[in-house]
Amino acid sequence: MALPIVVDVSFESPRGSQTPSVGADRDELTRALVDACSTAAGSGGCQIGPEGPAPARARVAVSFGPGDAGVRVVVVAPPASGAAPSARSALSADSRDVTFRDDDPLVERYRAAGLVVAGVVADLDGLDAAHAAPGEAISSDARGGVFLRIGGRAGADDSRPWAGAELGADVVVAGHAFVSLSGSHDQTWARDGRGISEQRTAFGVGVGWRMPIVPDRLAVRVRVEIALDEIRATVHQPSTGREDAGDRALPGLGAGAELACPLVGVVGVFAGGRLAWWGSDTTVRIQGQPADIIRAWDATAVVGVDVHLP
Repeated sequence: MALPIVVDVSFESPRGSQTPSVGADRDELTRALVDACSTAAGSGGCQIGPEGPAPARARVAVSFGPGDAGVRVVVVAPPASGAAPSARSALSADSRDVTFRDDDPLVERYRAAGLVVAGVVADLDGLDAAHAAPGEAISSDARGGVFLRIGGRAGADDSRPWAGAELGADVVVAGHAFVSLSGSHDQTWARDGRGISEQRTAFGVGVGWRMPIVPDRLAVRVRVEIALDEIRATVHQPSTGREDAGDRALPGLGAGAELACPLVGVVGVFAGGRLAWWGSDTTVRIQGQPADIIRAWDATAVVGVDVHLP
């Protein structure tokens, strides 16, 4: 359920002749302020607040000057903070001062004050990231839950191109930190002149970190993993029709970095790269003779989509 903006209205003395002293006129004008604020604020609306702290989107003090010639709007408890009004002094981004013309009707002054309340809170919803500590900007990437990843991969090994796919999950554990799980499979696009093709399958687990660049729009994700890799080579000799295959399982290390961007709803896109290293080269032999070497590392480009599961 959306929380309301809580408004505290006060009046300075002495009051001008146009300003109602007490009673129905003042109540009617205050209702005009709240109605205008609610219309502009959207979900949750606005309401005149009870004494003391209360659950609220924000708490705002509205002070009319003598004769209602002007109004000062101050956010005394910032959005979603739940803090008491005395817990935070006003900053320039938290306040607005408006001066009315002498011919402005009273009801329009109060409606204008309501619009100012909604506007200053909306501004703070976007500016809170700038007030946060470095590295703690508010971002969609700071949400908890699980981000499922699926992507396409491509690279080259000694000028032989290969392609594949990866599937993974980033499980947010605290703030921007996450546990990374991944699986991938790659293979060369075609056999070389000796009839050799390669396949690589890897499963990894590790840790990662999300760093927002533009809150809710763009973030960097980095990860480091330990992995179990299976490297497989198959040989098909066209002249004889003979086929053979061999594989080798190795522990390895992996690292990756990518740019991630929310797209629509819980779906986002990402692009980046991966590095993998599994300790030693693998020699492919044909009839006992070395025919090829699969290097102990590779670099991969990857693009894909991710889905956020709360």
